[in-house]
Amino acid sequence: VVRLLIVPTIPQGQIDQGLHPDRLQLESLFAQDLQTHLDMHKALGIRATVEPPDYIGVSVQAQVYLLPQYRHPLARERLSALLTTRLYQFLNPITGGIEQQGWPLGRSVQASDIIAQLQQIPEVHSVGQVQLLKSQRYRHRDLTGWMQLPTPLAKIDLGPVQTLTSWHEPGEISLASGHRILFLDL
Repeated sequence: VVRLLIVPTIPQGQIDQGLHPDRLQLESLFAQDLQTHLDMHKALGIRATVEPPDYIGVSVQAQVYLLPQYRHPLARERLSALLTTRLYQFLNPITGGIEQQGWPLGRSVQASDIIAQLQQIPEVHSVGQVQLLKSQRYRHRDLTGWMQLPTPLAKIDLGPVQTLTSWHEPGEISLASGHRILFLDL
């Protein structure tokens, strides 16, 4: 069995608030055309499937210490938006990862990865505690959706066909999606 895992492309301007996994599903016509092409060109006895990877959601809670000149409310508001956008881009199946080529399949994310990203911002003095919250799809009878596991983690392990995504849903009550930056004074 050969599984061809496809992550669709999304225009760059549409990912500043992350990518909900529902936006990353394959268009059925594209998937059918690709499946037909694979079926025509595969070796006999090989079964090939076209599907998306398994997406795992990640929300970050981070404590950030700013340099003294950036501790006023306007700077904090601007930096909060900058830092969360950086996290949405980093924890992303298309633009994410250290090489910014999409989060690699099966690569775990650790709090240290987040610290390294946040410390690249010149206004950041240092980063305190970082917690990762994992979200995963659930299916129960006719219901499907996303649930966030209640325990914060320092590392989220991924399986070989899993990749990360993060998103913000303003009206989403059942899932605390999005990243939270808490600014602290030294």
